[in-house]
Amino acid sequence: MCKMDFSKTEAFGARGKLFACLWGTYAPLNTIRQEALERGFCVAEVDVEEGTWKPFVSNHQPGPARKTEGSGGIERPVDCKFTADGKSLYVLDFGTCGVMSYGVIAYAHTGVLWRVTKQ
Repeated sequence: MCKMDFSKTEAFGARGKLFACLWGTYAPLNTIRQEALERGFCVAEVDVEEGTWKPFVSNHQPGPARKTEGSGGIERPVDCKFTADGKSLYVLDFGTCGVMSYGVIAYAHTGVLWRVTKQ
């Protein structure tokens, strides 16, 4: 997990909820379990009172966007912050990085700053 922020107003429609960036796995460096390959890679909405969470910003298919050709979407979110008026949530996406058995390779110019607003 990376950075997070609370929704503090009704403007976004989720007052009191925590929004947390889930970077995703470093498999095969940190696990060889197949089910771990698609964990994370999203922004989660957390109900701290209930102790539950659900994906809030995620791809149509689990895992980073690059795994589904031509889809676009979230790769590795690292930070999120609400605007002062609470109407928008900005999400900083690190971008693409390849994980090999010998280490991690980050690819330049693949990061994105997403602006999320209430529908």
